[in-house]
Amino acid sequence: SISLGSLTKRYDGTGISLGGIARTDSDGRLSYVFEQLRDGAWQRVDASEVVAAGRYRVTATTGQTSTHLAGTATREFDILPASEGTGSPGAAQTSQASSLPSTGDATQPMAPVALGALGAAAVAGALALRSRRKRG
Repeated sequence: SISLGSLTKRYDGTGISLGGIARTDSDGRLSYVFEQLRDGAWQRVDASEVVAAGRYRVTATTGQTSTHLAGTATREFDILPASEGTGSPGAAQTSQASSLPSTGDATQPMAPVALGALGAAAVAGALALRSRRKRG
């Protein structure tokens, strides 16, 4: 039997690593065929071409040996665009930083929080002072 792991990843400019794609109990030679979905049809591509964003599938095959029958397994996967925002830590970080007031230093996201805490303390102090004036 052959089991294929997930190859879905975000585009990073590097190809798919063949190491660890398939697990098998066979002692037969393992080979791969890659295809890319283009215009609604699967077209065979070389493993070195599995780099760009798109929909792909891989078929792994083991050869028959004296102890094992030949086997085949197929799995589809995606290379997602680098600019896609969902699930991307960089995109989440960027959107968080862009929603904060500009402090002149993007590495200090706590500055607006600290300023907010100072403002809250100032309001609390003013209310306490107002309360003392009314009593006195």
